[in-house]
Amino acid sequence: MIWTMATYVSHPVLTNGKLPYFLILVPHLKPNDGEGVNAIHIMMKNWSFERKPHIVADSGFGSFSLLAEITQWGGTATLSLPINECQRLNLLLGYNLPVGYWRACINSQGVIFSAQCKEIDTLSGSTGITKKFVISSAFKANSASQTVIPFSGILYF
Repeated sequence: MIWTMATYVSHPVLTNGKLPYFLILVPHLKPNDGEGVNAIHIMMKNWSFERKPHIVADSGFGSFSLLAEITQWGGTATLSLPINECQRLNLLLGYNLPVGYWRACINSQGVIFSAQCKEIDTLSGSTGITKKFVISSAFKANSASQTVIPFSGILYF
């Protein structure tokens, strides 16, 4: 079963502009059941517009292989990754990363990988430290200034 909703959101650049916003929900009830990736595959298969969307996914199913599939299809994506998906980059970016800070790098294909370290409250009432990892194909880095600049059409449909 798939639920699809559509609305408009404010354009980030044009003051009076609007962008279409689609929300496609496919329920998955068991952790790691593969339905999150399946939902993206269904959406990609049924997408009927010329311009491809920007897909955002949580760490329940974000992966480098999913980002490659979306890119090959013609879309862009920002995906949160589980720790088992980014062991080597965790050693590079997460090493000695202080709480409240983040680091990022970009590969030769233009994929940006970032790591953030933050303090969290645990179920036992104490605090702990966790790292979050995100990859994105929707931005471009200017190597001269080393700043991240969004593409002009990041939220296009």
